[in-house]
Amino acid sequence: MQEDHRPLIVCDESGRFLFLAYTDSKGYKSSLERGTLWAVHSESDRLLPTGNEGILQRIEDRGSYFYAEVSISSYHPGVTEEKNENLLPPPSVSLSVDKQLAILLEIIRERKARRPKESYTGQLFELGIEKIRKKLGEEAVELILARKREEAIVEAADLLYHLLVFLEAENIDFSLVLEELNHRI
Repeated sequence: MQEDHRPLIVCDESGRFLFLAYTDSKGYKSSLERGTLWAVHSESDRLLPTGNEGILQRIEDRGSYFYAEVSISSYHPGVTEEKNENLLPPPSVSLSVDKQLAILLEIIRERKARRPKESYTGQLFELGIEKIRKKLGEEAVELILARKREEAIVEAADLLYHLLVFLEAENIDFSLVLEELNHRI
C-alpha cells in the first residue's frame, strides 16, 4: 500500500460500522463527484469503485482517515416510487449484456424523472446539459489517457455511463444509436 492511502471507515446512517477500506485524495474526490465510494483494491492496489454497498450519504476527509456514511436500508437501484420490484438481481446472478444495458437505461431514466439529490445521476440532470457534455468529454479524455487495462475498463465504463446520461438528457433513444451502428455493418 502506498503512503498516501488512508483508512476509509464506512458506516451506515446510524453510525454502525460496516467495513474498512483504504482510499486516497483522488478516491475521495471521485466519491464526491460520482456519488459512490472509490477505494484502493487490496490485490491490485488500484483505485476502483467499491460496488453496491448503498447510497453514499456523505464522505469526509478527517485528516488521518476518511469517513463515509451510506444508506443501506433505502438502497434499491432502479426502483421508482411506482414500482415494487428491484431491477437489479443479487450480485451472484449473471446477466446478459443487453439486460444489463436495459437496467442501466431504466435507472438513468428514473433518475432523470426524480432527480434524487443523493444520486450522482440526479445531480447531473439537475446541473444541465452543458455539465453533462463537459463530463462526457472529460471521460473520453480519461479513457484515451488510460495506459493500463484496468484503467481502460474503469474509464470505458465511465464514458459509456456518461454517454447514456447525455443521450437521455437529449431525449435520444439508445435504440436509434444501435440502428445507426447496424447501418454501418
